Amino acid sequence: MSRRGVLQLLVVAALAGVLGGCGDKPSPTRHDPFAYDRTRPLRPVVRDVQQSAGVRVQSITYTAADGAVVPALLALPRGTTPKGCLIYQGGAGSTKEQASQLWPAAAALGLATFTIDTRYTGARATSGDQLLRVLQDADRVAGMVRDDVIDLRRGIDYLEGRPECRKNFGYLGTSQGALLGALLAGDDARIHAAVLTSIGATWRSALLYDTDVLLPGVTERPQAMETAVRKLRAFDAANWVGKISPRPVMLVDGLRDPRVPVVEALNLAAAARQPKTLMLHRGGHDPFTSPDGALVSERIGVFLLNELVENGSS
Repeated sequence: MSRRGVLQLLVVAALAGVLGGCGDKPSPTRHDPFAYDRTRPLRPVVRDVQQSAGVRVQSITYTAADGAVVPALLALPRGTTPKGCLIYQGGAGSTKEQASQLWPAAAALGLATFTIDTRYTGARATSGDQLLRVLQDADRVAGMVRDDVIDLRRGIDYLEGRPECRKNFGYLGTSQGALLGALLAGDDARIHAAVLTSIGATWRSALLYDTDVLLPGVTERPQAMETAVRKLRAFDAANWVGKISPRPVMLVDGLRDPRVPVVEALNLAAAARQPKTLMLHRGGHDPFTSPDGALVSERIGVFLLNELVENGSS
């Protein structure tokens, strides 16, 4: 073949490659670690369990994507129709019953509150130290986080059929619950507004500053530390918080939080996109205690009122 013929073939091949990349060939889809089969039956079971403090509480169970049973509580305002549903999750080891402290305030805003027992917690724990044992293995931690987010997505699937929620969902989470919220809201656009408190940007930081229960001793073994960081990196809050935009997110962190250094809070805020709100209070890991607990509660309430109740229910 002549030199001219070779050049013509190269040009044709190059054009074919370009056109193939923008023609009928489908572009690769983004891997979603929280994907699941939405056709799987939820099989919800609902029963009223109590009425107190201005709320009517229902106990709910539904089927997880892997066939497990997810126990939850839904606290509905009494005497008024809710304007949406707020999903609330506390820190690692928190049970759904501990959300009761939030119920009256959410009801006053016109919101129902939904909380699940996450994996190895509350009604889902087979022993008192089960969660602690899980937190000693990076692979099990990664699996737990992924499954918890999917369980919450299945919870939204159920709540979408509840007229009280109006398909208007917000999220409030603290510590581990905030991490789940960053992943959930970043992955699932059905969350209209999110409040994430006491949360850092990366698992590396969590391993460095939460050494008492999370992979204890791993910081003393550099190779094991890097392996754990690699396994957990896909679930860094910093990788997901920016995907919440254009929905609003509020980040709340303590200036004296021993588990979340201020620089980590600022790193997460930098990863978030507008509209975003950052509040740094003078307290520690629990944002709702002194010295600024009342102020934190007030500002979170205003955020939820503006972004979820008024804007979300319109």
